[in-house]
Amino acid sequence: MDIFVTLNVLINKVLFVVFFMACLVIIRQVFLFIRHLNNPEPTPYSIDKKSLLYLGLSVAFILTSVLKGIGL
Repeated sequence: MDIFVTLNVLINKVLFVVFFMACLVIIRQVFLFIRHLNNPEPTPYSIDKKSLLYLGLSVAFILTSVLKGIGL
């Protein structure tokens, strides 16, 4: 029974780290978007497929965490 408690604590810590990394991905994309808006030369804003995938997964994970909670 003690191994399950230890495993649960470990998984909760890993999920918290993933939540923190997802927040960093979103903050980075917001920063890049704001920096692009301040550019004096108007060009279309584009995100490559890899960054778009990371952004989508991060938003989905944060929304799930807010609605359901970070823990198991």
